[in-house]
Amino acid sequence: MKYCLSLAEGSQEELCTLVAEEPFVELRCDLLGCNTDGVRHLTEGARRAIITCHNSTDSKSVYMAAIEAGCWAVDVDTERAATSLREVVEMAKGRGVRVILSRHFDYTPTPEELQRHTHTAFEMGADIAKIITTATTTAEALVPLTLYRKEWSGSVVAFAMGEAGRFSRRLSLILGAPYTYVCHPSKGATAV
Repeated sequence: MKYCLSLAEGSQEELCTLVAEEPFVELRCDLLGCNTDGVRHLTEGARRAIITCHNSTDSKSVYMAAIEAGCWAVDVDTERAATSLREVVEMAKGRGVRVILSRHFDYTPTPEELQRHTHTAFEMGADIAKIITTATTTAEALVPLTLYRKEWSGSVVAFAMGEAGRFSRRLSLILGAPYTYVCHPSKGATAV
């Protein structure tokens, strides 16, 4: 299961069908407008689901509901969910749910800065550190790929967004990412 289908739009009926059919999905609850009941229902119907709420003000309750429903992982943005991060991580760990701690950049930081963020994610309890940059050139798109090191093998997902960074998603799999994200052909992309 190297490809995770990221879902950010669709009716409840469409989403229920997709999560039941697809082997691995990411539910962007912030973009789907999921409340706790909605995320519980979708999570229970999924084979393997990552739940994320990057832009939600009520992310803690959504994460808790998803963990209780048995999601595969929660993806918590370390910048946006700082106040509830520890509680979500503790609950997830206590229930055997993987913790993905992510950081998204609208530019390309230095390799050293990305390494610091990756180390910090693991220190905060991440099972998987997800580092996403935005590239305007091929050289910038290669920078997050420097995070694929032996000591982090299979526990880092790093690539660049933007037209110049598209190739880095596939290349990340070759370098050791446990999976990468794809969008449904008939649904909108959650990120370019």
